[in-house]
Amino acid sequence: MAIATGRTVRGDMADSYARLEEKILERDQVGASDIFYDLVRAGRPRSELVGEIVRIHAPYTHVPYHQRLDDALTGLRPYEAVNWTAAYPRAGFDRAALVDTLATGAAKTGNDPHNQELGSCLLEDYARTTARDRDRLLLASAKHTAGHRKYGDHMEAYHRFAEAFHLASP
Repeated sequence: MAIATGRTVRGDMADSYARLEEKILERDQVGASDIFYDLVRAGRPRSELVGEIVRIHAPYTHVPYHQRLDDALTGLRPYEAVNWTAAYPRAGFDRAALVDTLATGAAKTGNDPHNQELGSCLLEDYARTTARDRDRLLLASAKHTAGHRKYGDHMEAYHRFAEAFHLASP
């Protein structure tokens, strides 16, 4: 694909980046590559190209963190859960979604309300404190939720809830 020359550079680049975004979101690797290489041949700065690629992908890149954290929490893998919890803010993502995932994990994995409560209370403390190292409370919630001793089916309550509301259940 050649870049059209009849427009101003700004409009031309905006159109090219819009087409690039469309192809990336369609998962059309060949089409996205063609447009990307056209932009490179047009002399666009690397920082601009990388910035646009990051902008296009940014809304979607946090999903694997949540899925992997949820898998670690429900799979009772405390060290993995702590690692994913630590990685999330370091990647620059908003902590609100992380707190939601940890709260949901605490609710899913507890067949004992007292153990559910501990993971949730750590998140409440996180929301209320202004301490400099308050992220430790997120790590503690992940460690407790995935690591405390459970008897029987630790997902029993969630399975019943999911069945009652026709939700997917692991």
